[in-house]
Amino acid sequence: MQYVIVGIAGLAAGVLLATARVPRLRWVPFLALFVLLVIAAVAGSLAIGLGIVDGLVFLAATVASSVAYAAWLWRDLGTVPGTFWQLVRDETLRPESLRAAHLVASRQAAAVRDPTSAESPDDAR
Repeated sequence: MQYVIVGIAGLAAGVLLATARVPRLRWVPFLALFVLLVIAAVAGSLAIGLGIVDGLVFLAATVASSVAYAAWLWRDLGTVPGTFWQLVRDETLRPESLRAAHLVASRQAAAVRDPTSAESPDDAR
């Protein structure tokens, strides 16, 4: 039962981690979550007596849910092409490429919505 509770806590932490990272890394929520996770790990090991296996279960659940929910968020944004499993792979191996593709797509969409804000060749001179 203890592993289930630790796993559920890891799943929740992963979802929060994904929302702090997609579509761009927001440092304040990310660092706040990191500090809370460190405090929870220290308190869990000292006060409750959680062992190394509990920590590994928590870490695995956090990473798995963070990657899966981040891929879900990328898919819902619709600016990055790919299936859910392709996005999971990209979020795991090279998340910076997803952010770069999102940035390019966002800029293109902004230029289509407001063509006057796009730089014309005459403006470059």
